[in-house]
Amino acid sequence: MSASHDLPEFHLSLLGAFAPRNDVDIECPGRKEQYHLSLPFSPIFPWLGRHHTDHMFPLLDALAGICVYQSGQAYAVTMSLSGGQVNLFVAENKQVSQKVIDHLEDIWSTVVGINRAIYPHLLRRDSQTISPSGRSVDLPGTLATKVYAFSLPHLKKRLEKRWSLLQPFLLDNLSTFGQDFVVYFMVLQEALFAELPEFDMIAAAFATTNKYLVSMRFDLDDMRWNRLEREWTGKNQSLVDQWKGTSNREFAPHRCVAKLFSLHKHMLSIRQIACSRRLSAYLRTSKLKITPVAPHTCEDINVTPTSEDIQAVIRENTYPSDSNNREAMITNIMQKLTTSPYEYNGKLNAHCECTLLAYHLAHPEIPHLRYIGASRLLCFACKDFFESYNKHAHSFGQEQYYFKGMRWKLSPGWVFVRFKAGDGSVPQSVVELLERIRVDMIKDIGGWLRRHVREKVATSTIDADSDPDLSQETEALCVESFAKGAAVMA
Repeated sequence: MSASHDLPEFHLSLLGAFAPRNDVDIECPGRKEQYHLSLPFSPIFPWLGRHHTDHMFPLLDALAGICVYQSGQAYAVTMSLSGGQVNLFVAENKQVSQKVIDHLEDIWSTVVGINRAIYPHLLRRDSQTISPSGRSVDLPGTLATKVYAFSLPHLKKRLEKRWSLLQPFLLDNLSTFGQDFVVYFMVLQEALFAELPEFDMIAAAFATTNKYLVSMRFDLDDMRWNRLEREWTGKNQSLVDQWKGTSNREFAPHRCVAKLFSLHKHMLSIRQIACSRRLSAYLRTSKLKITPVAPHTCEDINVTPTSEDIQAVIRENTYPSDSNNREAMITNIMQKLTTSPYEYNGKLNAHCECTLLAYHLAHPEIPHLRYIGASRLLCFACKDFFESYNKHAHSFGQEQYYFKGMRWKLSPGWVFVRFKAGDGSVPQSVVELLERIRVDMIKDIGGWLRRHVREKVATSTIDADSDPDLSQETEALCVESFAKGAAVMA
């Protein structure tokens, strides 16, 4: 066996060749997401209390979410609260830009300003007070406009992708969604794409439209939206096909609207912390320090599954009863595969969530909340990695980490967290923990790979003219049966 076969990346690359649209879950491709509903109470900061600790988790997701200003970006954050300092650790799939750092500092300053304006009587006499008139009244609105102004390119790109379908879909379902909701959604679209955007208008449009989404229980209404999508698509298939072109992308209007309004939810989570009375004393006295974490890099990874590797996987998962047709079936499956395995070659960055874990493993002296806020749900590989990490963490003297949730998407180019044994960057127990995770991941990915391969084998059909030759005994029986039938009919 090649050394590369011992790497999770090799098996992920093979899985990518068989998983349709990079969806790992066979039963519900493209739709299934899982959320961690029970979040851990952190004993590291007991003064926060369980209620306010739970509020910190949406805050971390929000702080990661507001960092995104271009499509394709992904951010993750962790937080340390010590003494009079809030330390925010920020990672991206590449280097964190100064633009993002400045934005986070500006938003946090606004949060502190809002809290001081709401609770001026809690300020110490030697603290600088803020006038209750003018600026303090506008601070919550200022927070919203800053968030939308920074992420405007991303918002526009997100809506633009599906607007040619979403607009007629909403108009054709006017009686179902209600005229007010549809009108305000159109107002929001016009505000986002105005030649000179007015961010006060954008903030107001988001707030008003969101009220209608809440009233229609949008978060729990995906099944109705999916039904309406199927009905509408059936009547407008040519329009949908024109939009798709040669891609495999889906319309998914519910998901489109949910993603668009995720930034508004992030803004509300930040505002909730800004309005917290319990956190007021800490907010008014603490200072923010942002630590950009450089990507955890993996060098000299050379993983390139060949066609022989793919054929070997198919052969291993073809039942003995299929042996006569095995080679023809392998050829048939190979011809139907539309995705090539991802080629790992050279230096690659770990995903931002894994980068933060690697950073904290290398800096165990920093107490922090065991929750990693992320701008998007974990990909399949990150999900698999952290599930195994949490399974074995306590056995190796580490603490578990938690997230908002995960999805089943494969992300080409995902790399494993690695430390060189004996280099002193992490304790030996961490190296051993990562080795256990590596073994677990290969086993789990292998299980999903088998499911996908066997699904391909089960649905594979061989052309009629490629049937195997009959044995002499079977052919003789056929001739005999034909002769008997002919005699009866004579």
